[in-house]
Amino acid sequence: MAVSPRMKQEAMKALSKLLEQGWKRDRALPVSALAQLFNKAGVKTISKRQLEMAVNAIRPVDRFARDLERYMAHTDEMTVEQALELLRMSAVEHLDKKWLLDAVAGNEEHEEHAEETLSHTPSERPLSEDEGHNVRPQETSSYQVRSRRTEEVPAPHTDQPHETRKEHTYQITEVAPSAIVIHCGDPRFQDAFREFVTEELGIASYVPIVIGGGINAVGIQSFLPKNFKVLYGQVKFFVKEAGIKRIIIINHQDCRWYEKMKSYRPTMDVITQGRSDLVAAAAEFVESFTDVDVETYYARLDGKTVTFEKTHD
Repeated sequence: MAVSPRMKQEAMKALSKLLEQGWKRDRALPVSALAQLFNKAGVKTISKRQLEMAVNAIRPVDRFARDLERYMAHTDEMTVEQALELLRMSAVEHLDKKWLLDAVAGNEEHEEHAEETLSHTPSERPLSEDEGHNVRPQETSSYQVRSRRTEEVPAPHTDQPHETRKEHTYQITEVAPSAIVIHCGDPRFQDAFREFVTEELGIASYVPIVIGGGINAVGIQSFLPKNFKVLYGQVKFFVKEAGIKRIIIINHQDCRWYEKMKSYRPTMDVITQGRSDLVAAAAEFVESFTDVDVETYYARLDGKTVTFEKTHD
């Protein structure tokens, strides 16, 4: 894993240039762009603690800190592949650009350079082929960061005890949700779920109920009634309190939770059961909430792409 200081410095400079040209205005960098950025910049390893700072500076994620300690407890550096996997596992969507540069540099000696690099005139112009880069800014609708005030506060634990960072405040979403969306928590499908709901179904604001196996709690309520009770209670709460009139239910192929649940039904065919649970859940909610429309979809996995099939409305 060892990388020479010179190689780190060259990778950091290359990454600075890519960030400067592709994300001048926004402080937040989408994680979805990291793999291509790191590859182009020749980044091989990053500082574990500085990466944690890059996450927390945008949006503190306790799960990422826990996963970082669980899987990387005995090292100060990690490979890019390890970092990307942990970010995906912890559902981290954005990083702070400056802290990301520090993570690549591995120390503070490049901090002044990073500040200078990332403070150029705002621009949303994507990189052109003539500039020798294919990396383009990516749009995201997950949340919007808008700082209203900043103040110097002690940074989270790092190897630099006197370091400070800027604390930011964030805006809540005031748009009333128009639907409840129930789906599995499998990290492989989260981007596909979000894009499908917001872009294809056109639902800008919704209540996500994310749980292992999605609606599987309906199919196994005779074995695990508490699981169904918790899920049903959440749906009932948001239908009544938020006045929601639309429920979207999504199950997906290759569900690891369904595989685990085969211990209760050894002869169960996972795909058949997943589709059957969609029908059962739709019937349950239609009967319980007479003025609510229920739609069900099954997400098929085709290699590394996902296709959504409507099964009930």
